[in-house]
Amino acid sequence: MLEKERSTDLFLKLNFKGASVYFGKLIYNIAVSLGISILSYFLLLVFIPPTIITSPILMLFIVLSGAVALASGITIVSAIVAVANAKSSLLPILSLPTILPVLLLGVAATEKTIIASDVQTFYSDILFMLSFSGAIISVSYVLFGFVWDD
Repeated sequence: MLEKERSTDLFLKLNFKGASVYFGKLIYNIAVSLGISILSYFLLLVFIPPTIITSPILMLFIVLSGAVALASGITIVSAIVAVANAKSSLLPILSLPTILPVLLLGVAATEKTIIASDVQTFYSDILFMLSFSGAIISVSYVLFGFVWDD
């Protein structure tokens, strides 16, 4: 968390609850992640011939749900790493178990949009990524108070 480095965490602790800070960080991370994903998606559509991607709308939903899942997973991991002393080596180690399922499923779902798989499998992939995001956000909401008060 940038607040620890800039020493503004005391100001935030005095004026805001931990949940407000967490959801502010989460909304910011999701917005940045969605912005980068949308830009990358449209650049992909510009450079890849439209005949390769069988369902561009479903691919967009897969990219967006993956971006939300990655942002929600990284938000709490970065808060935990900010409290620790060994920041450079701890983030990749802690974030791997939280983002690996989303990355693997996102790559597989994106591949399915290229090889024209069944539409029903896309919905289960998108539902999994959004459910994963909901679970991570719920657990992070509970755990952020302990990280924030430390």
